[in-house]
Amino acid sequence: MQKPVTKILAALFALVCIVDVLLLAFGNEDIPRYIKPFLVPLLAVTVLSACAPCKEKWLYLLMTALLFHTAGDILLLFDHISSIYFMLGLVSFLIGHVFYILLFYPATALKAGLGTGRVILQIVIPSVAVPACIVPLIGIGWPMNAAMIIYATALFVMVTCGVAGALAKIPFSPWLIAGAMLFFISDLMIALSAFVGVDFPLRHSLTMGTYLIAQACLVSAALGMYGKPFFVCNSRKKA
Repeated sequence: MQKPVTKILAALFALVCIVDVLLLAFGNEDIPRYIKPFLVPLLAVTVLSACAPCKEKWLYLLMTALLFHTAGDILLLFDHISSIYFMLGLVSFLIGHVFYILLFYPATALKAGLGTGRVILQIVIPSVAVPACIVPLIGIGWPMNAAMIIYATALFVMVTCGVAGALAKIPFSPWLIAGAMLFFISDLMIALSAFVGVDFPLRHSLTMGTYLIAQACLVSAALGMYGKPFFVCNSRKKA
């Protein structure tokens, strides 16, 4: 059974996300700037409510990933002041992705029984190759294109981990794939706008909407893989 407070927090998170995306869709960018720093922390609080009194390693990894993504959200609010804030935001998100990888790799690739050779062939090589092919097509110059390839590689490591998990029929692997791919789509829209000048209707709301759904998918994948699907707080044995 879900805790009542967890249900309330989950509903509040969904409501605030919807309001934020709708405001952006109608051209209001001022209020969302004040809402954005609280979105991922609200998701984190919801997770903590669902998982209490869990003190396992995977939860610390998840909270750390969300912490760095919160820092990234805040830093990107100031990217109009200086490009350094954009770079620091990118680094914060990259570090958050690394903690996501540390969270998902044992639950997917290791659990699927992949050896070192198969990890290199099925996870590492595809994860590097796909961004290396896509990013240069965007037209981003050096050294930012290298940074974007590294960043995108982290996301595709999660995608390939999810694929490995799905092939091994590990529950919630599709949520991991969906979350990482939506994260990539959201960041791709940001990159196209920032470096190529591509703009289109509802870009801000679509960018934020895919980002928020991505975070929710990744959190749902983590909770499901580690025994607490959809914020269910049943006790479990350690994996």
